[in-house]
Amino acid sequence: ILFTVYVNDILEKLKTSELGCKIGELYFGCLMYADDLVLISSSVTMLQKMLHICENVMFECMIFNAKKSMILRLGCNFKHKCMGVYLNSTQLLFVERAKYLGVVLLSGKRFKISLADLKANFYKSFNGLLYRCKGIQDEVVKFYLINTFCKPFLVYSCESVKLLVSEYRSLQHAWNCVYYRLFGISDANVIDELNGHLNQLLLMCELRNRRCKFLNKIGAGNNALLHSLLLYLVKCQCHE
Repeated sequence: ILFTVYVNDILEKLKTSELGCKIGELYFGCLMYADDLVLISSSVTMLQKMLHICENVMFECMIFNAKKSMILRLGCNFKHKCMGVYLNSTQLLFVERAKYLGVVLLSGKRFKISLADLKANFYKSFNGLLYRCKGIQDEVVKFYLINTFCKPFLVYSCESVKLLVSEYRSLQHAWNCVYYRLFGISDANVIDELNGHLNQLLLMCELRNRRCKFLNKIGAGNNALLHSLLLYLVKCQCHE
């Protein structure tokens, strides 16, 4: 409870300072989930000021762990060298990847997640399930087991980001390995026909449906911050 009280002070002071990112009049400079804090800033100078606020609020009760803190840069200048940022007199590392809520985020010109990690987790669960199912001769049963227990590793969090066509194809290629291992087929037309018999959509279509449901769920909710973020995404897509 004490942690929540102190962290709430941080959130309030960051908000009143007007440091960090905003969409319209709504503040997005600091996001919190459990005991994880994410500071979002348009510059390292502003980020350093935000960190000073965090240090001052928590000075008398607890100390942030600088070794577990890092900076992930996004935008056109993400590779440019910039000044150091410090937390508790310790310089924070600029990283190319950071794991948050089970998702590996990547530094780059745009916000994106690591598909390589998703595919690695999928292959691991896929091969493990095949090993456990050695005694099952029915490939269709195996397929539905893989679809239920392994596919979620491949598509985890994909609905929350806008994927490029090449990224859709990369995930589809990984999923097509299931058809090759179980049924010995790799031809796209044969896979499409088999999907019809199995009552399955192409992975690309399934991912797009998941994204539509995700955005609709945000739109139907009562969270003003998420509504503003959704409107911002729609405006960005209209300008592309």
